[in-house]
Amino acid sequence: MKKGIILVKMELTSPSCPLPEVIISRVKKVIIELEGVDFVTVQIERNRRWSPDMMTEEGRRMLDNIQ
Repeated sequence: MKKGIILVKMELTSPSCPLPEVIISRVKKVIIELEGVDFVTVQIERNRRWSPDMMTEEGRRMLDNIQ
């Protein structure tokens, strides 16, 4: 990260996800509110297929709490 500049690379859970623009917009909205952040870029990585094995333990707990 350069000072104040954030690059987020993420995968969608499905290649046919109909909402990538909405997801990108919401990610940017949350991150730009963080102290010290001036610019956010979000890239969707289409080369890899997402799987639950890629989740952190914290991510798994968060998902369990909303299900």
